[in-house]
Amino acid sequence: MIHAPMMRLVLLLATVASVSCANDRPVWASQGVQDDPAELKHAGELERSGKYDEATAIYRTLAAKDGPTTVESRRGLLRTLSEVGKYADAETAGKGFLAGPFGVQLQNSLGEVLRLRGKTAEAEAAFRAATAGHASDSLTARLNLDVLRYDRGEHAEALRDLDDFIDIYNTHKATLKSDELVAVGTACQYLGVTNPQLFKDALKAYDEAKWAELPKSHQAMLQAACSYALTEMLAGYDARNARAIARVVAQGAVLTVLTPETLRALRTALEQVLDEEAAKSAQFKTVLDNWRAFRAEQHRWFSIADARTEMSVYALTAAGTQ
Repeated sequence: MIHAPMMRLVLLLATVASVSCANDRPVWASQGVQDDPAELKHAGELERSGKYDEATAIYRTLAAKDGPTTVESRRGLLRTLSEVGKYADAETAGKGFLAGPFGVQLQNSLGEVLRLRGKTAEAEAAFRAATAGHASDSLTARLNLDVLRYDRGEHAEALRDLDDFIDIYNTHKATLKSDELVAVGTACQYLGVTNPQLFKDALKAYDEAKWAELPKSHQAMLQAACSYALTEMLAGYDARNARAIARVVAQGAVLTVLTPETLRALRTALEQVLDEEAAKSAQFKTVLDNWRAFRAEQHRWFSIADARTEMSVYALTAAGTQ
């Protein structure tokens, strides 16, 4: 059940989102002559819902225009044609687009079509052209090159280049677009063959890619709702837990405190397992060392801030002092 304050917050945020959504425009929308932004957005929605024929029709109309923003609609056209198996049509359209002033921006999309048609040599040439021409999707083109290398058995060379994607993420995380985060995630998947910890990084990159796809207004709405939920939880959980434990005790539950000997044995076993994992993974050891230092710092603080004071207060309460 949603409480009244939460409902009011959600309604307020929804109102703000409906007003601000009109200001949410894709990155390319700041460039020169525009495609119809609403139409391009609608085509994307149709594509994501699997209505490829309808999306293709809109992309085809927008792609016929000549201007810097035709790149997105032309990429969409090649993508949707491929989705429905019209690879020959996609290849023909893609090669036709290369003749325009923004042809380099279509090289990667054309390369993906050519790869689907089994024309790997031509696909590789297209990916290289996109990378050399610094196309806006050049990171994806670079990934596609590495995947081609890996698939033909050049594993060491491919993994060596894919390793750079981690540095790219660490250096440019704040500015990476959704498709670039997907490229990082895919690179981590391949690298996970030699370092399984990187599978978790792949999932993180994919999550961040989906987040980056959201309009800014939707991101703000979700962040505000989560912040509200966190504040309400922290404010209420002590009171609710106290009543909850009283209920289970009243129903016959017996509370048992573990002995110091038991706790010491459990702690020793825990530390042993952590040390064993750290010996297997340098990355895990780095995290463990930092976590242990943080834990010791927090234990010192809470032994002063909470534990000593609370034990004294509890003793007074037990003695009947108000």
